[in-house]
Amino acid sequence: MKVTGITVQKIILGFWSCYFSIVTLTNILDGLKAMGVLSKDWKFSSGNFEMILQTTAKMSVPAGFNAFLFCGVILLELTASILFWKSLLTTDDGNIYKAHAVGLILFAGFIMADEIFFAYGVEATHMRILFGLMLSLTTIIILRRTNENWKKS
Repeated sequence: MKVTGITVQKIILGFWSCYFSIVTLTNILDGLKAMGVLSKDWKFSSGNFEMILQTTAKMSVPAGFNAFLFCGVILLELTASILFWKSLLTTDDGNIYKAHAVGLILFAGFIMADEIFFAYGVEATHMRILFGLMLSLTTIIILRRTNENWKKS
């Protein structure tokens, strides 16, 4: 099996496609659980909505506003998921940048929320994912430029 820069790029994009798809699904299921559509015993869900409620309780944030924010997070995760799958299938620069931009916006937002609500326990995880996205994008850019330079030689 020949492994090229394109192969590595596709592995990176495939990872983020799967990651954001799983996160989106488990958060949707968590939302359905919170609404009572799924039983409280349902195991395959993120638990993120309850974590949001506990975290924002310190600032007396209304549950309805938390639900609104959670829906926004799910929408961003779904958008990132779709864009990463699209970038995996087309490997177009624009799609790759859009997918990473949405992921970076999402996790930068999480880090800001961590600071606002003093949620330092999860901030390190959000930072690592943000840095992972940055490193992935940097790696893809370098691989693509290296590939272009090889073609020119």
